[in-house]
Amino acid sequence: MAAERVTVRLGSAQLAKLDAMAEAAGISRSLALRRLLDDVGGAAPADLDRDDLVRLLEERARAGSAPAIRALLERKEQDQQLERLRSLTTD
Repeated sequence: MAAERVTVRLGSAQLAKLDAMAEAAGISRSLALRRLLDDVGGAAPADLDRDDLVRLLEERARAGSAPAIRALLERKEQDQQLERLRSLTTD
């Protein structure tokens, strides 16, 4: 497959994140973006069970993904509410 040039516009915060990722890995911005795209191209969601999806969310949250962090917090809150309801019905 032939490589093609792509221009991407990033905000200053996004560019700072990309620069930090690239610098931490000792690679160029371009390679950092390629690696991010390769990481996203993993298994299709239909191939993943619930535990796989939770592990994936946890990995992304540890990497600093705000949406993943929010999703995990919401999940934890739902689990806590379910536990409270269960404790009410078993007492």
